[in-house]
Amino acid sequence: MTAEQLQQFLLAEIPLARCMALEVESLSASAIRLAAPLEPNRNDKGTGFGGSIASLMTLAGWSLLHQHLEPGQPPAALMIHKSELNYQAPVTGRMTVETTIDQASLQHFLATLQQRRKARVELEIDCHSDQRLCARMHGRFVALLQDTNP
Repeated sequence: MTAEQLQQFLLAEIPLARCMALEVESLSASAIRLAAPLEPNRNDKGTGFGGSIASLMTLAGWSLLHQHLEPGQPPAALMIHKSELNYQAPVTGRMTVETTIDQASLQHFLATLQQRRKARVELEIDCHSDQRLCARMHGRFVALLQDTNP
């Protein structure tokens, strides 16, 4: 999956992504960077709305894992299970979020999913705006294999 394909998917399938004007800046097997402008994601004070920041960060972790659950594998439900988000500075401009996963963690996640029909992995996701760290999320994502039999 390319960054452009992922962006098209997110904008088509997740209405909130359209409202946020989400952009996929970069995507690889082990890293993702999403961005969104301030204007559709601001609060009444003119800074980034906490819900938008949390949503963009959640979408980053979900999207990084989602690309590995695509074609050639049984369908899986992927969701955020638990998150802890610490806001450190206000978002005052375009926000970008980034997360990575090391190859060992990714392979363990995928192998566990195939063996046990469920798996979890934890990701650290950072949000930056105006060249400063504004928030950090620790998120646990869970995948469950879905039954393909009616």
